Amino acid sequence: GSPTTRAPTTAAPTGASLSPTGAPTTAAPTATPLLTSVTYGVGAASPAFDSANFEYILELVHGQESTDIRMDWDGDLAAKALYVTTSSGAQRTVCDNCPKNVPQTVTGLVHDDKIRVVAIGPAATATYTWTLKIPEPSLVHVAYSPGVGAPAFSKDRFDYVLTLERGASSTTTTVTKEPGELTTRIVHRSQAAEDAELTICDFDDCDYDSAYDVANLVHEDQIVTTVQYKQLGVVTKTTVYTWTLEIPTPELTDVAYTPGESSPAFSAGTYDYRLTLPSGTSTTVAALSKTPGELSAVLVHRSNASNADLTICEDCDFTQNYDIPNLLHWDKIIATVTYTVNGFVVSRLVYTWTLFIPYPMLIQANYNPGTASPFFSKDTFDYVLTLPSGTSETDVTMTKQPGDLDMVLVHRSAVAGTDVTICTQCAFSQALNVPNLVHDDQIVATVTNAVGNGFIVHQRVYTWTLVIRTVQLVNVGYSPGGGSPIFNANNFEYTLDLPVGATSTTTRLTK
Repeated sequence: GSPTTRAPTTAAPTGASLSPTGAPTTAAPTATPLLTSVTYGVGAASPAFDSANFEYILELVHGQESTDIRMDWDGDLAAKALYVTTSSGAQRTVCDNCPKNVPQTVTGLVHDDKIRVVAIGPAATATYTWTLKIPEPSLVHVAYSPGVGAPAFSKDRFDYVLTLERGASSTTTTVTKEPGELTTRIVHRSQAAEDAELTICDFDDCDYDSAYDVANLVHEDQIVTTVQYKQLGVVTKTTVYTWTLEIPTPELTDVAYTPGESSPAFSAGTYDYRLTLPSGTSTTVAALSKTPGELSAVLVHRSNASNADLTICEDCDFTQNYDIPNLLHWDKIIATVTYTVNGFVVSRLVYTWTLFIPYPMLIQANYNPGTASPFFSKDTFDYVLTLPSGTSETDVTMTKQPGDLDMVLVHRSAVAGTDVTICTQCAFSQALNVPNLVHDDQIVATVTNAVGNGFIVHQRVYTWTLVIRTVQLVNVGYSPGGGSPIFNANNFEYTLDLPVGATSTTTRLTK
């Protein structure tokens, strides 16, 4: 009947269960939802996905504009995929509450943009980011034929020199690129077209690995290749490559004259010369030579005889010889050479030869009989010619220097009362007879150097005045008989005494 006390019992904590012995046990905690996998249909992600790593790189090939993203997870998790445009910060939803393990297409991929996955759990949210790396396509080579570019092409070098052969006026260009959306425009910056930019092919037309002709090239022209890189049809980068042309200009290599000696020796960079021809020469032959390339030449004779420029040839043939007649001392021969591309004058050079032609001259005048005083000199024009007493004729021989020289020989005769022509176009080095001479007559030689059209280069007149002692009586003798006074040629009246009774006498004249 006495009261009893029950031992107290302790309730198991919430979430725990009792063991068969009555000892409390603790239940395992619920697992945290986790994103376990993110894969891409196109592109290489690095590093491999790890839910504890939040930043990744997704590498794509040239020109790739879309990929698929597939996500997997454990537990009660919601996933959201976003596309972030780096340049503007704008973002667009790829999928909201994305389905598990179902590919979702991501379009409009641009280098350095991001794909972002947000994993939303009951207690926490995690954000994973893939930065897109899409290498830009670029040119790999630009070739010219003919032509050598320097330095060798590199996508990171933008200015070049393109050397063509002397006189070249055209080339072809071929552009090669890496895979990817890349467009190219080629223009020719042309001096021949008044510095206009001539389109060789435009962005929508240029085909890679195809040769394009570039014509009418001039030294220091430029060929400009502009490359555009597009992403999603939008130009995101423009690169310009420029080739400046080095084209040696065709030029004269020689102008030879036959006969003639040019001084100094010909050089394309020397423009004034002296051309020495043999004494009395009035004609030479010119031959022009040049380097390869289109070069036109005009050859002119600046003639003192005509007081004009006489055209020898226009558009002269460099394989032909050209006669240049009627040359005079101090005349000029002028060669104008022009290099033209499509009507544009690239260069025009003028070369001048001033002629030095010694005049042919008389060098001797010999008389037989006769003695001239002073001795003959080409620069002395008046002489005294002494002939033996009683002489009435003489032979004259004239000698000259080489070259064309015309002579007219005249006897200025007191007997005839006029000038008597001995000869015209007289022969040199040959005896010419001059008859009927008397004291104080004159022999006149006129020598003339003229060219083919009659122009007188120079003329000289030489005069010989004759001294001929008059024939005189020196004595008159009589037999028998004697004259008084004694005979004197200058006394004209005498008395002749004969013997008494003489009726005849003999006279003897001495002269």
